[in-house]
Amino acid sequence: MKVNVMIRKFRELLKELYSEEELSQVIFLVFEHLAGFSKTDLVMKRDETIPGNQQELFEQVLSELKTGRPVQYALGFAWFNGMKFMVNENVLIPRQETEELVDWIVRDSESDIRKFPFDVLDVCTGSGCIAISLKKKFPDAKVTALDVSPGALALAKENSLLNQSEVQFIEEDVLRRTSHISNLESSFNIIVSNPPYVLESEKEKINARVLDFEPHLALFVEDTNPLIFYDAIAELALKMLKPGGRLYFEINEAKGKAVVRLLMKKGFVGVEVRKDLNGKDRMVKAAIK
Repeated sequence: MKVNVMIRKFRELLKELYSEEELSQVIFLVFEHLAGFSKTDLVMKRDETIPGNQQELFEQVLSELKTGRPVQYALGFAWFNGMKFMVNENVLIPRQETEELVDWIVRDSESDIRKFPFDVLDVCTGSGCIAISLKKKFPDAKVTALDVSPGALALAKENSLLNQSEVQFIEEDVLRRTSHISNLESSFNIIVSNPPYVLESEKEKINARVLDFEPHLALFVEDTNPLIFYDAIAELALKMLKPGGRLYFEINEAKGKAVVRLLMKKGFVGVEVRKDLNGKDRMVKAAIK
């Protein structure tokens, strides 16, 4: 089968699942991964024949995509901060908004890292994308990452090896703190978290590719206690941040003011909400004196 025929097949069979722009990106990701194509190759090599062994792989991926499975899960990886991260249904697919959170931390910390030993704690690490990205940016920092899911931690450890970043991973339920977390030294400069924050009542608004495939454990919180993770992690930060240490969160766009009130009530200073590139309240920073 020729390249242009395969492209038409993808477009015809997936047109109901994706917008035109999304579908073009999906096709590129598949051809990049399976055939090493660049975007230019998709145009210049349209009349070339796909080798039989590769054609089977294309058909397999297409079969998975037709079920609504996200392309990142079908291919087994996602890009984040220019690095490749393995992903599966145990972890959320890394997103651009989280890249913006990492960038905020990096910009704030570039001067600090040269002044003193620098320790980072990533809570609800998932694929490890935040922790590993910060370790790559600050190689001398000590980075620790927590998650309640053994499956997520197993994958995060593989991503640490893949990206040659030494991160300490610990299985921990931050809502039910155990001896594991108690044994950590209370000396972090940065605590960061992208915790579950989508309300159960918001499920009907969620894209089916997210709702049907990404882990609900990492996505949803009860409407009756939407800030449960922010409350628990803020309490942890009060005990484990060094003087002047900073706490960063990714947040539900509708809960910016509520998170700010929570943090100010607990005594944090310099509380700031930042919008993402789409103009939505998506990140919060706070510090302790």
